[in-house]
Amino acid sequence: MASNASWTEGQYAVNIGTTAGIASGQSSANIGVTTGTASGANSTNIGTTNAVSSGAQSMVVGGGGNTASGDLSAVIAGNNSQATASGAITFGRRTLNNTLRSLAFGDGASGAASSANTKFQVLSNGNVNIAGTLAQNVTFTDIVKMFENIT
Repeated sequence: MASNASWTEGQYAVNIGTTAGIASGQSSANIGVTTGTASGANSTNIGTTNAVSSGAQSMVVGGGGNTASGDLSAVIAGNNSQATASGAITFGRRTLNNTLRSLAFGDGASGAASSANTKFQVLSNGNVNIAGTLAQNVTFTDIVKMFENIT
């Protein structure tokens, strides 16, 4: 379907509007992709360049140079990022999320994808890790009012 230099191997696999796409997993797809490989069962690459979705039910959406290799993993709007653990979701540039069922936001100016580039991460147990400071957009004009009910 309107694809160039692409091929499908998996049952129900498809390349749509894709150049150099390989859809080899069962029910896998490349949609609007330049150089993408969807090898996991039910894996998908959408609107991306140089993407690999190899985990079962994994996906890469937007950006370039991303890999979603964990089952149920995703890289969304990333560049040179990876989601390698099951249920890992990664947003950002050069960020590696290798933590089971977590959401990672990150940024790295150069080099390979790394978990050290994670700036904000939400874990499945409800914990939140941040690399910077946590600021509240509230101005306290009278600090005594904060403690007026404490005896």
